[in-house]
Amino acid sequence: VMDELIDRYGQIPEEVNNLIEIARIKQLCKEANIVKIMQRKEIAVFYFDAQKFKMDKVDSLLKLYNNKIKFSPGKEPYITLNLETNSSEKVIEKVKKFLINCKWGSKVQVITSKDNETVKKIKKLKEKKFRDIENCFIIEGVKLIKEAIEEKQRIKNIVICEECITSGTIETKLLYEIAKYDCIYVNKKIFDTISDVGSPQGIMGIVEKNNDNLKIDYSEDIIIVLDDLQDPGNLGTILRTIDSANLKQVIVSKNTADFYNSKVVRSTMGAIFRVKIIERNNWVDTLQEIKKHDFEVLCTALDGTESVYDVNFNKKVIVIGNE
Repeated sequence: VMDELIDRYGQIPEEVNNLIEIARIKQLCKEANIVKIMQRKEIAVFYFDAQKFKMDKVDSLLKLYNNKIKFSPGKEPYITLNLETNSSEKVIEKVKKFLINCKWGSKVQVITSKDNETVKKIKKLKEKKFRDIENCFIIEGVKLIKEAIEEKQRIKNIVICEECITSGTIETKLLYEIAKYDCIYVNKKIFDTISDVGSPQGIMGIVEKNNDNLKIDYSEDIIIVLDDLQDPGNLGTILRTIDSANLKQVIVSKNTADFYNSKVVRSTMGAIFRVKIIERNNWVDTLQEIKKHDFEVLCTALDGTESVYDVNFNKKVIVIGNE
């Protein structure tokens, strides 16, 4: 529906955006067990369902807002929270942020110890052996998290650094989307121990690999094959190029560097969510099978006599060798 609106109007009409905002707020209210919201001058009052309200949520919210919210048991069946809003800030934005934090307050895992089992498990995913066992890999940074959500990847967890919630590092719109997932909440010290980035943005995700269907698609005109490539930067560049050519697969040898290594994942800039990675052990059998579908096999070589610009790439397999 969104795509049709953009095609017709060049953008999403304001009326539709307003409806989307209302729907998001209603959904967040439902998930946070909020029955209604009322505005009294510069105070937003949230009415929670007393029967479903969890007391541990209060401590989490008080910490996030530095005790600037007031908690009151109120009259049954409600529990109320008063949130101060100043005149310079849009009340609706303050309310939305609060609703997101209510969601986290009820679902988040607050971790402050490096010996926590969840932290240990995330650290293990830096090793290929454990990525294979868990069938998961790590993505880090705002851009990759956005792309994973947009590409509807199977995100198991999103890990968020505590300081990023209140610092504004993560924009409100993304916070909305993140709130739909199972979030793990850690302090900066812990986040730095699990991050592979020099200057982390304070957000990472645990994503399942796209390996449900590893059959070769013979409907594409070009099939790229990588034979024992080792450099993460090269792998990332090649995957981005494949993605830009609107190809949806790449075949790799068993000894090619792991595409789910954090350096490779970052260098793909999101292409890893759109290109299927097919690993094959037996090159002879694989190439013979491909040739049965009327493909011609070409290999790259430094001493090759034919320029890539002179080749008709229809129904071709391009094998790129080790550095």
